[in-house]
Amino acid sequence: MNYNYQLNNIATQYRKFSKGQRVEDLQFNEFLDFFEDQDRLSRVMLEGVGIVCGLEPQPIYENNLLTKIKLSQGVAITTDGDLLTLNKKSKIQDLSGDAYMGELKNINISDKEYTHWRVYDNSKAMYPPFHTNLGVQNVQLWELATAEEATTNFQPLATLGDFDDKYLLLYLESYEKEVKPCRGVDCDNHGIQQIRNLKVLVTTHSSADRILAKDNVFPERMISGNVTTVRKLKRVILTPQLGTPEQLKQAYKNIVTENDYGWMFSNIDFISEKMNIPLINRANFVSTLNQLADQSNNFQYAYDVLKDLAETFAEIVKLLPGSFTKSLPDVASFPKHVILGKLLPIAGYDYTRHNFYNSPVLDSEKKTLRVRTLIERFNQLILAFRNPTNIGTGVVITPSMNKSSLGDRSIPFYYETSEEFLRLWNFDKTSNRAFDTNLNYNKSNLSTALNVQMPLDYNIDKMPYYLIEGHQGGDYHEVIDAIQTIKNAKQLGFEVMSVSLTQLLNNKDFYKADFADYVGKNPALEHKHGVHKGGTFVVVYKSESDPYVIADFALPYICCTPKTPISLSLPSQTVCKNGKPMVFTVNPPNGEVKAAAGNVLLAGVTKINGQYLFDPDLVEPALLNQEISFTVNGKPTNCKVRVLPIPAVTINAVKFDYPEGDSTQTVVTFKVSNQNGVEYDYKWDFLGNGSYVSVKPDDAGNVKNIYFAKGKVRRNPVNVLVTAGNGCSQMVTLTNWYVSQPTNNNTPPTVALSAIPTDLYVPGRHQSKIYREVTPGTGTIPDSGYIWSCDDPNVIISGTSNPVGATFPYAGVFTVKLTVKDSNNLEGSATLVFDVKTQVSITNLIVTPSEPSTNDIVNVRAVTNNPSNIQDLQYEWYLDGERVNTTSVNEMDFGPLDAGERKIDVLLSSSAGWYHSTEVHTVIVQIQEPVSPRGGTSFLPGTKITMENGSLKNIEEIKKGDRLKSYKGSVTVIRSVNYKAEVNLYRLNEEVHFITGAHPVRTTSGWRSYEPEKTRAILPSFQIGQLSGDIMLMKAGDLTEPLQTDDFISGNFTVYNLEVNGTLDYFANGYSVHSEIIPLA
Repeated sequence: MNYNYQLNNIATQYRKFSKGQRVEDLQFNEFLDFFEDQDRLSRVMLEGVGIVCGLEPQPIYENNLLTKIKLSQGVAITTDGDLLTLNKKSKIQDLSGDAYMGELKNINISDKEYTHWRVYDNSKAMYPPFHTNLGVQNVQLWELATAEEATTNFQPLATLGDFDDKYLLLYLESYEKEVKPCRGVDCDNHGIQQIRNLKVLVTTHSSADRILAKDNVFPERMISGNVTTVRKLKRVILTPQLGTPEQLKQAYKNIVTENDYGWMFSNIDFISEKMNIPLINRANFVSTLNQLADQSNNFQYAYDVLKDLAETFAEIVKLLPGSFTKSLPDVASFPKHVILGKLLPIAGYDYTRHNFYNSPVLDSEKKTLRVRTLIERFNQLILAFRNPTNIGTGVVITPSMNKSSLGDRSIPFYYETSEEFLRLWNFDKTSNRAFDTNLNYNKSNLSTALNVQMPLDYNIDKMPYYLIEGHQGGDYHEVIDAIQTIKNAKQLGFEVMSVSLTQLLNNKDFYKADFADYVGKNPALEHKHGVHKGGTFVVVYKSESDPYVIADFALPYICCTPKTPISLSLPSQTVCKNGKPMVFTVNPPNGEVKAAAGNVLLAGVTKINGQYLFDPDLVEPALLNQEISFTVNGKPTNCKVRVLPIPAVTINAVKFDYPEGDSTQTVVTFKVSNQNGVEYDYKWDFLGNGSYVSVKPDDAGNVKNIYFAKGKVRRNPVNVLVTAGNGCSQMVTLTNWYVSQPTNNNTPPTVALSAIPTDLYVPGRHQSKIYREVTPGTGTIPDSGYIWSCDDPNVIISGTSNPVGATFPYAGVFTVKLTVKDSNNLEGSATLVFDVKTQVSITNLIVTPSEPSTNDIVNVRAVTNNPSNIQDLQYEWYLDGERVNTTSVNEMDFGPLDAGERKIDVLLSSSAGWYHSTEVHTVIVQIQEPVSPRGGTSFLPGTKITMENGSLKNIEEIKKGDRLKSYKGSVTVIRSVNYKAEVNLYRLNEEVHFITGAHPVRTTSGWRSYEPEKTRAILPSFQIGQLSGDIMLMKAGDLTEPLQTDDFISGNFTVYNLEVNGTLDYFANGYSVHSEIIPLA
């Protein structure tokens, strides 16, 4: 059906009226249409469509009968741009005599009460949403009227019946009405009437669905009903009967199963498909969830992750109805109507009622994007979920919000927090580029700002909840200690309790209880993944023999602070490791004292005859120099002690220098071994008589003392008092330390070393043979008595006979030592120093000229690498295998040489014959026959040739392939020729004679040369003129210069010319010259 909606055909222009103009109806109408269309477009495109506010139905019953429907005042905008609002209309009389409801409205009303109904006839408007494409009305419609509007064909509302299946519509009936033909002279008030009647209609549920089926703007009809139903998760109710780990775990496992989380997945998938969001595979999630629910600890987190998903789903459903924005609403969706929902309003969301679908320009809260982000977060929670067992490094307390939405809270540690996860956790933080400030157990992906890395050190007024993680599976003693340490250090306002699933006997600890008793006294106990400020965090373990944490709970209040004051003190806050035991002062007197490290008497706590003592000698080495704290009946105290380490020094008498001749002086060397590397104070009692002197060991740890007497003095002990900077000391006593002087006249062996060769270099000659000459003393020398060593461990000394081999890996100075030890344990030694140099090498041979002829002297220059700066080098030169000469310089001239391939070799050595290079360097030189002089058209060496890039180069250095600048562009050198001949050399305008007389030069009047007859002999067909005074010479850039000289010199010169391609010209000393060489066939 073709229905002409106002916005189906939009007027884009209109005409202004002119003075004296006869105005046609078309001009009036297009003027009105333009401004009406713009007004409608502004509403639809810049504001939105749907119900803006109000228009809420309220049933009114009398004698248990529904007699009235009160409809509140409100505003709606249709997709055709009509602005709908309740109004009171007045009757006026048209010119044709028909009464009709006019366009004058009064909208100053709060509501309207509809009391009557009749079957609605849509035959005048034939509104498409109420009809099939063939024009048949396929929906049931009843029109409502107020008591004032009802006519005789209306019936009371109570007779309509079946109100539970009735739905309300607000409909603007629109059609055109032709007035009666114009009679008489004045027809100005006649025209086509535009009828606009606002109707309140009633339809059925099935009819409402048919109307909505044509609605492309109304998205709720696709996402509605059970899809948007939020189910509350059941929770675990603790009872004293849950007295074993298996029963407690089974309670949580059952609640995970009973909550049947599959409904969330199917609903999310449905919504995702409608919003074109990809679906995900949840197999790993389900597997991890089932595995976690069946573990002996951490099983509570299986329930926690379901709560996270349910909260996220609830957020999605809450925002979904208002999250649909429309930038280009479909005109045909609800062009003249809006659906007001069920006639009898329902609790909750009515999916049939139009919302207001605002333009994106008014979507300041970005609701659509928020919903998409929440759906993606829902999926990310599933993908990032992991088993938290053994993923952390200990207990962590993270401040968090709690009553706000999930994204405002800290991230639980059972999620793998990638950057993508952090971006999806909190929409507002991500919008403000602060996604890395979300708090989490794992801080590696978070901002390095201190308030993020250490949040408990900063203001947490708005975070009254503490997320406590990393404790399940740990020993409850260590867990409680860790939580108490953090709580006290950060001044956090909650208490900690430990609860055993096994009954505790003779329990004096106020901060410990058994599960059945504690649950009975505190029914508010609930797992919260942490604790609120002002609450109590409860860790549950199996028994004292199996003390590992299996679950945790929280109370919303502090429980249970002991009434008896608790205190503990020691006489001193520091004590040396070897100090005497100290007595604890305990209140209450029968209180149980424990180290903060656990439930066993660690860290020096012991009990003797009912009295607690602190014995520093019992302190584990790992706790030295650390602050040790204590508890009384499980309650932390201010009593702290630090055990200071004592020196750990060993002292031995290691050397005795006995008196010789008439001397009675014996020098004893004591060796002090200080493993700690700490500097101590040493006081020595060398005579064992209680007289101490301060002597500090030298850098090697040696202390020497001279003894003059022999006999009993040396049998006395040596006492050393070693004192650390912390005041702790150690007494070291040496007994039986003296070794009597041996009585023998043994002499040690003597050793001498020599080597061949000693002039070493790498890599060529880096091995030497070392010869030893050993004269034994009074003892014999076993085979094992020869001990070779070197100051560089990379030097290889091989063999055991005489000589041995020494291989040096690189250049440098090396000292090789031989120590000989005889049967009397006497030693003799000798050293030999090797200065190993780096071999000189030839890296390249340079031949000049590069393309020599039989007329040339060939110069060969050797390029060397001499890192050791070896002097007096000699070069042996060979030509075709025959030795030619030995030079002290690195170059040699050969020639002139015969044409053909010539081999030139060079061998490098020094004048002293050292550092020989066994490698012979060779270059093959191709000697060419000289090119025919062709009449002597060439240039003297040193003539500057202009290269393609503008640089200059001597003609003798030009090579085949070089690119030269030409008069009109560039050319390529095909070959370079040179020869020696009797020629005349001219200057042009240069100071030096450089050009032969026959060589053509470009002038403003063509090619010319000083000796054109010789030029023609070379190039018979070449047009050449005489070069003489005042002829203008051509230079680069179209510059000219008059010829000023024609003098020349004669002689036998070596000259050069270039064969080029293309235009056969180039620039010599800045002048444009001809190649002159005819290219070879």
